[in-house]
Amino acid sequence: MNQRLSHSATNCYTQCGRKYQLRYIHKLKSKLTSGALLFGSAIDNALNSLLETKDLSVATKAFDKAFRFNFINNKGYYLPECKLITYAKTDFDLDLLKEEDLKWFNDRQYELNTLTNNSISEVVAILQDKKATSGYNSLSEDEKELLNLANWLCLYRKGIVMLRAYSEQVLPKIKQVLAVQKSIEIENNDGDKLIGFIDLIVETADGKRYVLDNKTSSVQYDANSPQRSQQLILYYHITKEEYKLDGVGFVVMYKHILKNKKKTCSKCSNDGTGKRHKTCDVETEFGRCNGTWDEVLNPDARIEFITNSVPEAAENLVMETFDEANNGIKNKMFGPNLQACHTGNIYCDYYQYCWTGSKEDLVQTE
Repeated sequence: MNQRLSHSATNCYTQCGRKYQLRYIHKLKSKLTSGALLFGSAIDNALNSLLETKDLSVATKAFDKAFRFNFINNKGYYLPECKLITYAKTDFDLDLLKEEDLKWFNDRQYELNTLTNNSISEVVAILQDKKATSGYNSLSEDEKELLNLANWLCLYRKGIVMLRAYSEQVLPKIKQVLAVQKSIEIENNDGDKLIGFIDLIVETADGKRYVLDNKTSSVQYDANSPQRSQQLILYYHITKEEYKLDGVGFVVMYKHILKNKKKTCSKCSNDGTGKRHKTCDVETEFGRCNGTWDEVLNPDARIEFITNSVPEAAENLVMETFDEANNGIKNKMFGPNLQACHTGNIYCDYYQYCWTGSKEDLVQTE
């Protein structure tokens, strides 16, 4: 029987045959999903609109819709109040929140009868410490909702900033959009197919053509990262002749937002940006001004446009990996790879099931 495999399925099998079996054959998935996954999906959806329409307002509306309502394990949820999401500690950034965000959070605390004199940052710090010490499931249902709402609000603000930055920094570098969310497939001699969707194919201002993948990240990408991406190399291999491609690339939008704070004295309008004085330090004929600082943020996102050529050896390696994964799946070789159980503090979704037999963290999907 011929197979149809996606890149993500192939990559899953390459990591661990047991993981592939549980995910794609037994249809078991984690009950929880990551905020990074949902946020990245919403940003991708918005960027598709931006690249096709060049209209930032249309893209912003697309992001708003996708990041408010989405599916987790085939069920729709209102994300701001969803308790099935785990966020990273770095997702929270108090400086980005607006007055309406703080009001939303306080109103929700009142509705849940959990309102205290603690500020939102104090509440989040307490809950983050508890989560780090005892795990996400140690939080009560109300605590999960409040922690997730605070993180969702911050990521929402980050997303708006990122889209504006992409419009200002990336679009001018693109001479022509050749394809957005292009469906591709490649077939081997046995009739098995590898399928996928390409984020973006562009011609840049210097006349070169690339397969690109838009990424949101909290960590720095290195200069050769596209050249080691199995997914990008696979898509390059399939479309290089059709589009006369020069290489592959990442457009990386970093989640650490640049604040660009400006401090101005409320009394004398002195520019105190960069100064550490708690009040205005300007000396007047009547002594020191001591006016309070008015702070204004002009947030911006750091974006890197990283491109590489693709060595023939890399193409051959990626296609060989697909063939091995395809043959392994067809021959039902689903042995575990214990080296993939965890990396540092990040554990595989199936860790508890494989090591203890417990399905407590998993759900059966269609």
